[in-house]
Amino acid sequence: MSHGALLVLDDYYGAILRLADDAKESDPVFRKLKNYARTQNYYCLWGLVPGAISDEASPFNECSHDYLSGARMLLLQMRGMPSV
Repeated sequence: MSHGALLVLDDYYGAILRLADDAKESDPVFRKLKNYARTQNYYCLWGLVPGAISDEASPFNECSHDYLSGARMLLLQMRGMPSV
C-alpha cells in the first residue's frame, strides 16, 4: 500500500474497529483480522509515534504498515457482511 493510502486508513482506523465491534455476525477470519489489527496497533505503541507512517527510516514504519493493512483487510471482509 502507498503511504497516501496508509495515511487515510490511519485517519479512519478507530472508526473501522468500532464498525467491526458493532457487527452482528462473525466468522473465524473476521475475528482473526480484528484481533490482528488491534494487536499490531498495540505493538506499534497505539500508532502514537510521530512519523511512524511517513518516515521510511522509522523503526515503527513496518508495524504501522501491519496494523493499517490489517484494518484494510478487516474493512474488505466487512463489505460482505449484511449487518455492516
